[in-house]
Amino acid sequence: MRHTRKQHIRAAGVAFVSPTHILAAYQPHKTVPFISGIGGSREAGESLLECAMREMSEELFGLTTLNTIALGEPLACIHKHGYAMFLYKFDDLERLLRSMRQRRVRSPYYDGIPVTICDLVLRRRIVQDAELSHLSILPLIPNHPAGAPFVVPYFVEDMATIAAHLSV
Repeated sequence: MRHTRKQHIRAAGVAFVSPTHILAAYQPHKTVPFISGIGGSREAGESLLECAMREMSEELFGLTTLNTIALGEPLACIHKHGYAMFLYKFDDLERLLRSMRQRRVRSPYYDGIPVTICDLVLRRRIVQDAELSHLSILPLIPNHPAGAPFVVPYFVEDMATIAAHLSV
């Protein structure tokens, strides 16, 4: 698969998926915080894949060097609205995690590099200045109506109540 330098594509990211779920992240520092995928804007001279790998390295692990990130060939690359998404399986992510742990990579977001998706999500430190705070696994819904709330507002209120209760 060729990962071109298409000039009209301004950003790229990585989507870790199964047939039924996708890895997502909460971006608390936006004007209106939201949950999104993992990726961001291209830097000068970067290929789309280089951008996606750099953004993943920074956002998931707080790492600024790319030599620790090696995922191999993606399942696919989807171009949409000036963005390139490189699709990988959860198994690819777990293989990467094991490799990073074997090489003793250190991340400011983890006490030790996690080796499972569960640990990646549940053992992440909430670092105040990190672009992403919480990671989550969301259902991969192919036909959710555009503009409709993905999470019912009552449940969002319940989550706030639970978070306040647990912080006591």
